[in-house]
Amino acid sequence: FPSHDRAEQWVLLLPNDSEIVHWNMIKLLEELSSCREIVAVVPISPVNPYKGMLPESRIAFGWNFHEGPLMLRRDFVENRLNNQGYVLDPDNFRGYLSFIELGLQVFAANMGLVATDLISFSENQSHLMHNHQLIGTEPIAQNLELLISEGEKWLAHKYGLEDR
Repeated sequence: FPSHDRAEQWVLLLPNDSEIVHWNMIKLLEELSSCREIVAVVPISPVNPYKGMLPESRIAFGWNFHEGPLMLRRDFVENRLNNQGYVLDPDNFRGYLSFIELGLQVFAANMGLVATDLISFSENQSHLMHNHQLIGTEPIAQNLELLISEGEKWLAHKYGLEDR
């Protein structure tokens, strides 16, 4: 983050296959400073269909985003760690529907989750396709199968959902 007091209020979670392609943190922090209820920011990629729907501020509320980088307000992270011992459910190893779960929890607590392209990323799938062992996972086909099968088990165990 830039040398900025407001930057210290945020934590960026960056998956190992994400590469930052646009970084306007100063503008993002200026926009966020007026809305204390926003606790989560989802950077979207240049090819994300939501990009064309962003208003002039380049920030919009939402809840249904693909997993990827995530910026969380520091006090939100500390609160979740103190109250439940984690930020994202550690039983959901591959992050199946984790942003939807987080979004629902955030909005249920009268807080906000937004998307922006003021910071954006691209996903470098070459790591998963060619060097999966370097990032500690399985080959891409097996990884995707496990995402769904493990994710459905997690969903059934945690929420009792066993079918669509």
